[in-house]
Amino acid sequence: MRLSIFVAFAWAVRCAAAEPTLPVVLLDTQDAQGHRVQFRSDTKTLEATPQSGLGVDEQPLSMKAACKIALDAGMRRFPKAHGISFESLKFLRNVFDYPAGRLVTWFYVISIKPVFPDYTSGPPTDIVILLDGKVIDPTPMK
Repeated sequence: MRLSIFVAFAWAVRCAAAEPTLPVVLLDTQDAQGHRVQFRSDTKTLEATPQSGLGVDEQPLSMKAACKIALDAGMRRFPKAHGISFESLKFLRNVFDYPAGRLVTWFYVISIKPVFPDYTSGPPTDIVILLDGKVIDPTPMK
């Protein structure tokens, strides 16, 4: 009896370990120059990311914290900018179906513009932030 339980457990662990990590496209959009970009992650990363309960008290990452992360990411992306102008903030959901099940991921998309010394602003760019605070970098597409 114990041997059959051990064999079943070992088989389950083997099957779980054999499950491949699949790429997931969270957002497919255009960058500031009009080129197509995708914000990508993978199933293992997204499974480990906290998810939203949609209530104010249930958010793992507040809107205020997401804006702070976007400000810091924007200043790293545009080091010569004197500041960042916020254009929009979206809270989006991505549903990804794959053989192991359904993966629902919530994330922030914050559009920013860099503000330069002569008070001109550049074109808007998107910052994608998972609910664990991780910033997803855009991948250029051809």
